[in-house]
Amino acid sequence: MSHNTRFKRELLIFYLDKYLQKKNLKMKDFMQNIRFKLLQRNKISLRQFESILEFLKREDAFKAASDQKIINYFRPLITGLTKETETYEPATISEFQL
Repeated sequence: MSHNTRFKRELLIFYLDKYLQKKNLKMKDFMQNIRFKLLQRNKISLRQFESILEFLKREDAFKAASDQKIINYFRPLITGLTKETETYEPATISEFQL
């Protein structure tokens, strides 16, 4: 696993931990499952990622980014992408100004 992929995995786990601390979160079990998969170094499905995308879009680092740019950034962690969804544009963290 590349350093870049490891960083992205840790970043996504960081955000999931942040969301899991919310008291009234209705998707806790679902997010815990995604977190567990990532901790086991497994990939998550596009559908799973899309379910947390709405949360990620509210983060300062991703506010100005389109859904596709965010998906492309986390692409190494996502499985099940079809050729139609693969409009690959390499994304770097600097694009999101972290």
